[in-house]
Amino acid sequence: EQLELMLNNERNIQLSQQEQINTLVAANKKAKEDHSRQLDERTKQLETGLLDQERALQNQITVLNKKYQDELKRAKETIAVLQNRLLDSQRKNEALQAQISDNQNKNNNNTWAIENDE
Repeated sequence: EQLELMLNNERNIQLSQQEQINTLVAANKKAKEDHSRQLDERTKQLETGLLDQERALQNQITVLNKKYQDELKRAKETIAVLQNRLLDSQRKNEALQAQISDNQNKNNNNTWAIENDE
């Protein structure tokens, strides 16, 4: 009877230990699942944040590119205007040079005529 009592006691201890192990295993499994779920949620948050940042940066790039294109267009228009003014100035300069040359020829002719009249 004493032996049976000890054996029964040992079985109860083993059952109690097995229940504790089962409880710990279940708690560990639940903790792993919770942790995995939290990691998944955080990953989704980070991905969403990165996508939002990417969209914001893409919008900034689009705005800056439009600004650059507008400034480039204005610069090209300004260059064209300045080139036209330069060509006009060169033509006027050539016309004035021709007029100066013509006037010098007339002066030379007049000087020659005056000298020959004397």
